[in-house]
Amino acid sequence: DCVYVHANNPLKYNNRADDLNSLKSVGTVADFQYYEQFGEWLQRPENKRKNISSRGETASQINLIHLASGRLDGVFETSAVMDYLIMQQRAEGKVRVAGCQKQQSVFNLFSPLRKDARQLAVELDEGILALEKSGKIKEILARYGIHEWKGSTKSK
Repeated sequence: DCVYVHANNPLKYNNRADDLNSLKSVGTVADFQYYEQFGEWLQRPENKRKNISSRGETASQINLIHLASGRLDGVFETSAVMDYLIMQQRAEGKVRVAGCQKQQSVFNLFSPLRKDARQLAVELDEGILALEKSGKIKEILARYGIHEWKGSTKSK
């Protein structure tokens, strides 16, 4: 997750909860669990009133609109989601990323109750590897405003 601010906000986030103290209002997605420094900062009693949660399928889009218009000082969001929304809403130059928490690995899981769970995992791995090898993965991700791909660990 990253913290996004208005383009003219000088905030620089360096993985310390106290870096966020200048924010007066922060957009979050209701019922989403924020971890590490973002979670710590949101749990502090003095910051409870600063947390402005949006709900529903367009929660992240609403947060971006409010940030770009100055109604929010910051937004906590996954970079892939926000970068896509910034591109989609043509908000480049209106908002910027002030910093991100250290990246976490993402794992896809298949229910062990499914008889084909292992086969689905193999097919997913093989599909990703094929997309990486052909270069198609970059083309797909570019459509969503994602320009950095760490790649699978199996291709290394």
